[in-house]
Amino acid sequence: MKRLIIAGSLLALALVGCGGTPAVEEATTAPDATTTTAEVTTTLAPTTTTTQPTTTTTRATTTTTSDIGSFSNPATRTITMVYPEWEITYLGGRIDTQAVLDENMFNDPPPEGTEFVTIGIEAKYIGTASEDFWWTHNFAIVGNQGNTFEESCGVIPNDLSDQGDVYPGGVITGDECIIVPRDQIEGAKLRIAPLFADDDSAIFYRLDVTP
Repeated sequence: MKRLIIAGSLLALALVGCGGTPAVEEATTAPDATTTTAEVTTTLAPTTTTTQPTTTTTRATTTTTSDIGSFSNPATRTITMVYPEWEITYLGGRIDTQAVLDENMFNDPPPEGTEFVTIGIEAKYIGTASEDFWWTHNFAIVGNQGNTFEESCGVIPNDLSDQGDVYPGGVITGDECIIVPRDQIEGAKLRIAPLFADDDSAIFYRLDVTP
């Protein structure tokens, strides 16, 4: 009987050994979720700054012939004045008493207290026909006290009256000589005007004579 019990116990043990350990269901771990971060590229449009150019306007100061060459604003020597049909340039003046007396034995000396004042003129004819500059213009010196002097000195070298007719584009140079009181020479003005014209048609230069 004891053997049967032992045998039964052994059989039971054997059955348990054959059955093994109950299977344990392996836990399945889901793979880690992968978080994908999309790379966001932000493209900034280039900022263009347009600088408007700064424009500086300089207004030219234009002096018209009504300003320069008037009695109150006489032109200086070597300035060319555009005149009806002529371009006139005053070349300067000089006290020329002795040279004029030497030019011709019949020239009378100037009155006491006066001088022979020679003025040099260059003139270009820009008209369309022909013209004698000396015959069609009047020359005078306005003294520093406001008096006008026109008396000629006599026969002089390089006389403007000898130049004759000038045609388009022609240029002449010559001298005119006027008797002027010595005390009115400094600060005087040369006046040139068409023959028989009034002062509104005249042009004026500073006399600026040299001894």
